Amino acid sequence: AALKKQREVLNKKFGLPDAAAQQSEAMITQINELIAKEGVTAVQENPDKYIDQLIPTLLKGNNQVREGFKKALEQCASPEIVSLLAYDPAGDLAKLSCPLFAINGTSDLQVDADQNLTGIATATGHKATTKKYPELNHMFQPSKNGLPTEYGEIETTISPQVLQDIATWIQSVTK
Repeated sequence: AALKKQREVLNKKFGLPDAAAQQSEAMITQINELIAKEGVTAVQENPDKYIDQLIPTLLKGNNQVREGFKKALEQCASPEIVSLLAYDPAGDLAKLSCPLFAINGTSDLQVDADQNLTGIATATGHKATTKKYPELNHMFQPSKNGLPTEYGEIETTISPQVLQDIATWIQSVTK
């Protein structure tokens, strides 16, 4: 659900037309269903076998479409994505006995600040310290639009306020 929301937000920010975003989401859903049905190992070992199952009949002869589907299939079946989709951090967060400072920028388009911080607070029994930073992106940089394409263009590496808050928090829990 979090990745779907992330895709929706990024598609809107990039200005992708609704019809194209819906087609893209349908393709990802279809790929994920295929992986669930056939097994990730089978798909990883022979993605070409499954491409024709994914491509609509009218587009089967289009090599560009085929390569796009193949790339999407390989990404969805990659160990990183499979692991990410299978992992629920709530169980591990609930087991934490050390202090936790969880932070997010409100302009972060990769991790929704409200969803993430609420999830962390709930999983830790509200023992974590959480903080949202207005208008900071995923890298905690001041951001105009939050898009990942902006990261390298922003002169600030990380907000000095974030660094100060981390230092202050560490001092407060190590007294």
